[in-house]
Amino acid sequence: LKDYFAGNKADLVLLFYVVNDITHDNNNLNMLEYESEGRFTPVTRFLYRNLYTFSLLTEYRALLYPVYTEVTRMLNQDEISNAERYRSQVNKDALEYSIEAVVKIHELCERNGSDFYVVLPRTHTGNISVPTYYSVAEGMISDELKKKGIKVVELDDHLNELSQAESRIAFNDQHPSRLAVSSFVGELIEKLGLAKP
Repeated sequence: LKDYFAGNKADLVLLFYVVNDITHDNNNLNMLEYESEGRFTPVTRFLYRNLYTFSLLTEYRALLYPVYTEVTRMLNQDEISNAERYRSQVNKDALEYSIEAVVKIHELCERNGSDFYVVLPRTHTGNISVPTYYSVAEGMISDELKKKGIKVVELDDHLNELSQAESRIAFNDQHPSRLAVSSFVGELIEKLGLAKP
């Protein structure tokens, strides 16, 4: 973003933030290149960049998502009473670390005259299996961002508009599909009062 601002301007910057962004790990998939790397880091980086099958195999739970989602939902019927337990499970240090990074992006946007929002999209998998956990975690994220004066937009229209299968790229890939992204855009246009393209 800093490089982009060096030669360009932007009226609006949107940062999509999800629950698994609460982490200290800045290089989770070994995709970035550092001067100090492990012996096998270049190999895993090549595999992640070039072989989707490798990514699938390393995310073994992806093959079990349908079963995982239903079993988790059944085991968490009494979600309301679990809210405080879930709150204690969120890594507060990692959340603070992550929010600090977002604050730096916000400050960069302010210096360059760009409006900045953090977008919190709810996933179907989380909403079906452990909705209270996601609500608690997203609430904590939203509260911390607002304390820093950062504007937040929550996206959930797609939960009612699309089925779980329609909202994801594939059965083993929970990232938003074309239909989900289209829903995100429509909801953002409405909530931010933007002109339709």
